[in-house]
Amino acid sequence: MRIRKAKRGDLDRIQELWWELIASHIGFDPPFYAKKPEKECLKTARRWHTSALKKPDSFILVAEDRHQIIGYLLGAVCKRPPIYLDARQGMIYSLVVTEDHRNRGVAKKLLKAAFSEFRKLKIKLVALNVDPKNRPGRKLYAGRGFRDRHVLVVKNL
Repeated sequence: MRIRKAKRGDLDRIQELWWELIASHIGFDPPFYAKKPEKECLKTARRWHTSALKKPDSFILVAEDRHQIIGYLLGAVCKRPPIYLDARQGMIYSLVVTEDHRNRGVAKKLLKAAFSEFRKLKIKLVALNVDPKNRPGRKLYAGRGFRDRHVLVVKNL
């Protein structure tokens, strides 16, 4: 298994994995994760992923096993409010590994590579969102040094 930067030719597979990730969240909180039709979502995601490949302050990493993409991570640099000493932070927007390759260290390797990319961009703080019901994700991130910082509260009307 190897980790590498994504190329434009990887976008179809990245889209498949992204949809798998998005679809898996509906069980956590159906009203919160309700989404537009698949075709519309994939069109928007394609623009987002294509843009991430072009920007110098974002990246997509893919995990390959036997020349097949089995996971990916999308990271980008974001601005923080101007009151903070560190005006920028890294943000991990997506991390997914195919179900049959989970619990084999793939996500850990993607995170390690992402931290390296963020260091190259002189980023000292990395954040991400994880659903509180996503126990495997929370365990993974805690094991890599992430800590709870904010709690998003929502109310359905």
